[in-house]
Amino acid sequence: MKTLETHRDDEIASRNLDATPESSDAISRRLRHFYDSVQEETIPDRFLQLLEMLEEAEERHAARNNRAEG
Repeated sequence: MKTLETHRDDEIASRNLDATPESSDAISRRLRHFYDSVQEETIPDRFLQLLEMLEEAEERHAARNNRAEG
């Protein structure tokens, strides 16, 4: 997981790049690295619980609507 200090280092390094094809490649590599690291992070249990609660609420709502219509 990246720390605040690592993000600052990344920001400083990216500001020092010129707008050349080489710098575009460097930016692309950094963005890909950051994206890959985010993909590897796990989803917090609390967030999964909230998604599950939302899905259950939607199913109850749909069931109620089906009963009211039918």
